[in-house]
Amino acid sequence: MLYRLNQSTNTYDVVAQINDRYATHYVDTNLAPETTYTYQMRTFSGDSISPSGASVSATTMPLMDSVAFSQAFSGLPNKVKIIWRPHTDPSVVGYVIKRANANSSDFDTIAQVEGRLQAEYIDNKVKANKTYSYTIHAKNNKGVLSKPSQVMSATTKELP
Repeated sequence: MLYRLNQSTNTYDVVAQINDRYATHYVDTNLAPETTYTYQMRTFSGDSISPSGASVSATTMPLMDSVAFSQAFSGLPNKVKIIWRPHTDPSVVGYVIKRANANSSDFDTIAQVEGRLQAEYIDNKVKANKTYSYTIHAKNNKGVLSKPSQVMSATTKELP
């Protein structure tokens, strides 16, 4: 049995029951970045579980940085144009664009742009004379998102 320390209760919770005694690896998933986790392994047979063994700790890697430069253009009729510098990491396969209404921190995904070298998005699902905020996340070939870019704001205008 594999146990992971629950930081909020300071108790060990079962993460996995490894039934093959010859198994030498287990991958714990859905973990937070830049976080240290502590584990214990216990053997079992029937209804018996051994006392806890030594604790082992591992720290997850940090999220990759987002794009180095990004900008949203204001003053376009019923649209916002966003540009960014392509990410330098060759494992990046695309970008996730998130939008929030002005003065809100509740960002929703509005688009996914495929291709590491693609570096613009035009949001035409906006209303005239409104201000929107945007962030960009790089996405690598494993589907992991980067830290968000700086928050960019843009205000639309009426059609001429």
